[in-house]
Amino acid sequence: MFSTIAASYPIVSSGKVRALAVSSPERSKRLPDVPTIAETAIPGYEAFEWNGMLLPAGTPEPIVTKLQKALVEVLQEDAVAKRFSDLGVEPIGSTPEEFASFLKKEDAKWSEVIRKGNIKID
Repeated sequence: MFSTIAASYPIVSSGKVRALAVSSPERSKRLPDVPTIAETAIPGYEAFEWNGMLLPAGTPEPIVTKLQKALVEVLQEDAVAKRFSDLGVEPIGSTPEEFASFLKKEDAKWSEVIRKGNIKID
């Protein structure tokens, strides 16, 4: 099965199931001995869960900056960082520009998958 690290880490760490690989581009810090799919089977493979904060287009720059800084501060708080780490989640806290670039890359990647796979909505 495919699952997120946050959902599957507790059962993997308990030894009840064995993780064969992670689908992220790099190994998980919580499961450093588990290789990536790209390392073991399909070079270049990456498909992973991500989360981000989006605001309405045209949100004034001072508000964007204030929210981004507050989000990064929260992600760096000891309790929050520990909770994410316990779940196997690795927060980034990127800039709005970095996140926009990431979103464009994700859009291009998955648009190509949809096109090549001739995937249609039923």
